[in-house]
Amino acid sequence: MDRSKASLQASANGYYDHITTAVLPTLAELINTLTGYSHVQECKNRVLQKDADLNAARERSDASKRLYEQTIEERRKCQRELNSLLQRKDSWLDSDITRFTELYRKDLNLEQSENQARNEHQAATEAFDRCHREYLNEIRERYIEEQLYSDKIRRASTWWTWGLISLHFALFVVIQLFVEPRKRRILKEELSALITNTSATDVRDVEGAIGAQLAPITQRLAAIESAVAKPTSSHFSTPLLPYAEPEPQTVGTSSKVESASTIHRKDMLFVKGFLMGTAVGIGSMVLYLYSG
Repeated sequence: MDRSKASLQASANGYYDHITTAVLPTLAELINTLTGYSHVQECKNRVLQKDADLNAARERSDASKRLYEQTIEERRKCQRELNSLLQRKDSWLDSDITRFTELYRKDLNLEQSENQARNEHQAATEAFDRCHREYLNEIRERYIEEQLYSDKIRRASTWWTWGLISLHFALFVVIQLFVEPRKRRILKEELSALITNTSATDVRDVEGAIGAQLAPITQRLAAIESAVAKPTSSHFSTPLLPYAEPEPQTVGTSSKVESASTIHRKDMLFVKGFLMGTAVGIGSMVLYLYSG
């Protein structure tokens, strides 16, 4: 477990090092080349180099100035001592003559050193001024290049923004003209099919429920019709018998037949009215479901 974890960590570290040392610098260089920032980076590097050269030239100029001032000071001391010897020339001793000779030789050497130091200081000062001018020119060029790069990026950003706005507008138009109508049509078809299926199922369920409720009424109606038909048939078959019914019985029988026929007509009217009401209710329900 520890070995696998260590190997996994080592591979992850190697992958991370490869990305940070090889992939990212290459990618950054490619992006700078495509955007034109590489030229700005070159100007920046030249400015840094000129800054280093300017600092070195300043140090050389300061060193040559110190050397020149030191040489001048030594020659001034030598000339001061020579002047003091010349002022007491009449009282010179052998040591004073030897000292004068040494000082005179030293003064000549110091004069040469002073001239050389002055020339070096002038050269160092001119080199410093030249480096300073070059440094300023590089800074100016870098500023110009950065301004051009900023303008380029600003123009690219403006075109990119307008491109995104145009893309969003085109997508909005396409969605509103093509996608949304198609979605609404598909949704309408699906809802219509669902409503149709649901309505058919509901109609079948309602018809089944109504049929189940009407079954007892239909059986009752059939029983009533059979009950009415039996007395009627027995009444109309009595004249065929060999004896005649008495008058009061005939009147009673006819009244029974009339009352039975009256009950039959009332039941038929009730059944017809019930059926018509049921049909109207079913039709209204179906129309409501279709319109919804």
